[in-house]
Amino acid sequence: MSAVSTAEIARGLRLAGWSPGDLWWAALAIGGSFSPFEIELIVAGYVTGTPGEHDILAATLNEYFSAEGRNHPVRYWEDLPPR
Repeated sequence: MSAVSTAEIARGLRLAGWSPGDLWWAALAIGGSFSPFEIELIVAGYVTGTPGEHDILAATLNEYFSAEGRNHPVRYWEDLPPR
């Protein structure tokens, strides 16, 4: 993922108070097929993923925020600033 994408997902984790493991479990629940190690690498910025992978992680976080009544603070790939 680009640095912008990585920063966006990491920001979402901080806002949620989640660990990468929490994100993995939640992504798994909505159909994501990441391994726990892949989530760690993505959040740390060591792995470049696809726009679709970014959107799965953003949707996972936004689903949590929506359930908490907090809108959708994590931007989807198409809404990120130019890379």
